[in-house]
Amino acid sequence: MTGKSTNATHPGWFHTSLRVVAASLVILAAISLATGGVRWSLGFVRVSATDPSRLLLEAATIWLIAEVSVRKDSRRLSILFALAGLLVASIADSTPRRVGDGLEYVAMTLNLSRGRAPALSPSEQQSLLSEITVLPGFDRAAVDAPVPGRDGKGDFRHFWLYPLIASPFAMLTSWSGVHVNYAFAAVNLLLVGALIWVLAGQGYLPAAAMLTAGPILWWIDKAHVEVFLFVTLACAVLLIETWPAVALVAAGLAAAQNPAAGVVLLLCFASVLARGRVRGIPWLPAATALGIAASAPAYYLWHLGMWSPLSSTVRTDLPGVRAFMTPILDPNLGLLPYAPILAIAACMGVKDTSRRTRVTIAAASVLLLGVFALTGNVNHGGSPGMSRYALWILALCTPLVAAGCEAWRARHRVTWQAAVTLSIAFSIFAFRPALADRGGDSPNWLAKEIWTLWPAFDNPLPEVFAERVSGLDGSALVPAGTTACTKLLIAGNGRDARWPFPCPPRNAPAYCATAGALCYVNNGQFADVPRQPAFSFDDSHTHAWTLNDMARFDLILARLGTHPQFVRLTDPGGRIADVENLDVSYMVEGAAGTAAWVKMTVPDEAASIRLHVTAESTLELLEPSDFRATGIPVALSPGLHDIPLLDSKPVIVLVSDR
Repeated sequence: MTGKSTNATHPGWFHTSLRVVAASLVILAAISLATGGVRWSLGFVRVSATDPSRLLLEAATIWLIAEVSVRKDSRRLSILFALAGLLVASIADSTPRRVGDGLEYVAMTLNLSRGRAPALSPSEQQSLLSEITVLPGFDRAAVDAPVPGRDGKGDFRHFWLYPLIASPFAMLTSWSGVHVNYAFAAVNLLLVGALIWVLAGQGYLPAAAMLTAGPILWWIDKAHVEVFLFVTLACAVLLIETWPAVALVAAGLAAAQNPAAGVVLLLCFASVLARGRVRGIPWLPAATALGIAASAPAYYLWHLGMWSPLSSTVRTDLPGVRAFMTPILDPNLGLLPYAPILAIAACMGVKDTSRRTRVTIAAASVLLLGVFALTGNVNHGGSPGMSRYALWILALCTPLVAAGCEAWRARHRVTWQAAVTLSIAFSIFAFRPALADRGGDSPNWLAKEIWTLWPAFDNPLPEVFAERVSGLDGSALVPAGTTACTKLLIAGNGRDARWPFPCPPRNAPAYCATAGALCYVNNGQFADVPRQPAFSFDDSHTHAWTLNDMARFDLILARLGTHPQFVRLTDPGGRIADVENLDVSYMVEGAAGTAAWVKMTVPDEAASIRLHVTAESTLELLEPSDFRATGIPVALSPGLHDIPLLDSKPVIVLVSDR
């Protein structure tokens, strides 16, 4: 018989086309590396390829999509090579830098690699901080003071298990003169490789590719514990049916590193005991898992007299529904907005997963969401946007995602190809390791569109809204609002409601004017704010006005000119270009001027503000409480000006056209 094959597993044009594109990008990367860059122009068509590592990352991404989208099990080796290429290219494309609590992990790892204890003496703290802050990417690193122990040495808030694992690699980086950050990248690569091996052994290699090229990718080169926790939690639920001994040890490792994971360990024990066969219980691994999990509280009780330094970050107030669901649904932080394809795969895999595993995943997820809702820092840093808590939930859903990917791949070839392409391509866009840590930075595109066009659709936790619109993490001002005043967070003072300047105040319901009350205003409509007892904010109201005291802002309004609106320092094109040793807590800009509420971050150190004016302008410094001038106005010519600020007290910097 002759003619074209009708075998449904044949790669086809889609696979071939993607491999051709990937090969072309590899060739371009080689040329770029050899020549220093490729630039070509023909009329309005321009081609520029000057970054070989970025080209290799794009090539690896396209190659992986090509291999995973094919419904053919014989492509296992190709998928593994594509995954390896993606991980290596992702690390090469990025640069070492501190994110979140990374300095803690680096400091403990360096101390352990030199044969010292994880707790640091005052002299070790000073020397390590001096050593680390000269490393590229760690030059502005800061760290919370360690908790002093009974011997005078201080422990950081996070346990030293992950740094202990990384310490042999840190010895190698120190010996070879390589940045210590790559010690953590090596550990993370081994951890992800272990998860891929487990998934591949169960016949879930396409799912391994989807998860690896997913939200976890951003942390692959970071000195942070997220990859460790993701892999240990995923292995705990993946292996609880087939290899319970390893599953229990994995859960014990996760619980030792972070006590919140203890609920997963308990549920894994419950799953093993539910089998009802005493002889089938792996007693030695179970005891080992308990011992590993108990090592952290035992150590802290011995050294600090408390079971965990993290205990102070958990509140006992009953959380609301929104706090509970934030890691899943929130537009800025949630799993669904950032990994919708993986979420769909998890739903598809529910019926193909054993009942015991489903119950374990559901119970662990519910309990962890409850723990997360009690934390005092929901809108945390150390991530590109999506909450690290959402990453934990995704790890627990690994068996569901794996089963769902297999069902999808076997039954719906065309939609599977589309899903693979969308999921991996979006993840590289949103979780490329080179992307910056957003922390409490601006709302993402989805949240910005919702808060502008349909503000009543989403009323997030007040911490999330205040920190996202202000760009400040941990010290956001309230009241606060979006640039166009479409969504506002107002605060009651017992007589009236305070509104963020320059959004016009109006009469507010009595419950919004109550002292300490917070309300949302969505295009003029008032709404309750989800309860978040742990939310603390800067309640200084020098940037706020009420319906009864609007006249006090007449001076500033006259200087700002038409169309005044709230802006941030990171917004391009403003009159205030940069600051040094200053915290810009609030800024409003109009057609004729800009007003910025600033204060020194480190007293007694030189502070300055860089201004970029395009017309003859005047600089004034005002007292925030009554807008009284604190000095003589300064005339500015067009151009850049670095203005020193000597007063350590808060001040309003007012720059206006003359």
